Amino acid sequence: LPHIADGCTPPEHHAERYELLSGAVDTLKAGARTKVYLDAGNPDWITEPEKIAEPLRRAGIDRADGFSLNVSNFQSNASVKEYGTLLSDSLGGAHYVIDTSRNGGGPRTGDRAEAWCTPPGRALGTPPTTDTRDDRLDAYLWIK
Repeated sequence: LPHIADGCTPPEHHAERYELLSGAVDTLKAGARTKVYLDAGNPDWITEPEKIAEPLRRAGIDRADGFSLNVSNFQSNASVKEYGTLLSDSLGGAHYVIDTSRNGGGPRTGDRAEAWCTPPGRALGTPPTTDTRDDRLDAYLWIK
């Protein structure tokens, strides 16, 4: 979905992307004890949360368990939680999870192109847990 919001996915492919993701939500949610979170990028990628809210709605956020943030990225828990709260607010209180598998060293400053692949000094972040002490933040996970 972030590729729709950032303009990377050509407009003529948006409807198909939404249909595929919406179908995936329904298929996965049919499984017993399956949780589904739609990827919403990170605050350094889609800097304005409202730009990803409508794509999440069109992809079926109302039938998913929520959205995921920071997957395969290095943004700090503090900045991701702030972003997650704003996005959750714009989605009527939707829940979310944060990937902390690579954010222990925080984001790399400087050129984004150099920060895309795992830059030096990165580390594991918060261990996986559902004890987040935040009603809307369902879990910290190690996804990538």
